[in-house]
Amino acid sequence: MALCHVPCHFCLQISLLMSFILGYPRKNYRPYQNSSDLMPVVNMDYPVRRSNELATEYLLEDRNTHEDRDHRVIASYKGSSIKILGIHFIFFCLYSAVFAILLLQCGAKSNQIKNLPVKYIIAADSQYAGNRSETVDRAWEELLSGINSRASISELESSSISSVKLPEGEYLVWPEALHQLHCVKRIREWVYREQYLGGLSGSAEHHWMVHVDHCIELLRQAIMCKPDRGRMGFHWTSESDRPTLNLNGPNHMCEDWGSYKREVCSRSVSRSEMEAATPEIMRG
Repeated sequence: MALCHVPCHFCLQISLLMSFILGYPRKNYRPYQNSSDLMPVVNMDYPVRRSNELATEYLLEDRNTHEDRDHRVIASYKGSSIKILGIHFIFFCLYSAVFAILLLQCGAKSNQIKNLPVKYIIAADSQYAGNRSETVDRAWEELLSGINSRASISELESSSISSVKLPEGEYLVWPEALHQLHCVKRIREWVYREQYLGGLSGSAEHHWMVHVDHCIELLRQAIMCKPDRGRMGFHWTSESDRPTLNLNGPNHMCEDWGSYKREVCSRSVSRSEMEAATPEIMRG
């Protein structure tokens, strides 16, 4: 959005500079124009020759005085104008520098995901819900593709986290959105555990219960971190005499998931690199 206002910022800068140059108050002075303007009053009782001599002397004296004054005024104005212009130029440069920094920051966020309208759908229409099937499993596999991702040391530091090294450089990370979806998948598999896990018991069952509890807690924190401010309504159904929550959710302005996934997958770690990531390599 900030990029759309770039012309406005530069127009503002130019208008400020031009308004200063054109609108700066100038001192009122009138340069020497005509000898009649400077003619002193002459006593006509004196002889004509004497009057002419006096007039010439006064004229020369006044002309020199006015010229000196005019030069001083012009020099003073030029000096003040240059100083003020210099101060304005400094502020102009500072403003431009601050604007450039903000522009770079906005440019760094130019890859920010666009908001798109999305209509929430009920479970029966979702390719991610329902009993185990090849279609559902493939949808989840594609959804979580690219979960093994890489990050630079500066990115780790900016997030206040640490990680293990990858064979081809940088560090192994999971994008948090995909981590949360991984947890949804694990909870789903636990719900349909007879189809996915068979008969669990002992330590295997305990491991899964711990994992599911972790996922529930992670999702709780994620929802509370960024609460959805949308609303869902109720409607009447023939099955109940009480209002029922309308599962057809409201329209949402959502981030473009396709753009996000392309960004994530561009930094994904290949299966071969993950297989080559021995403990010795990952410990660095």
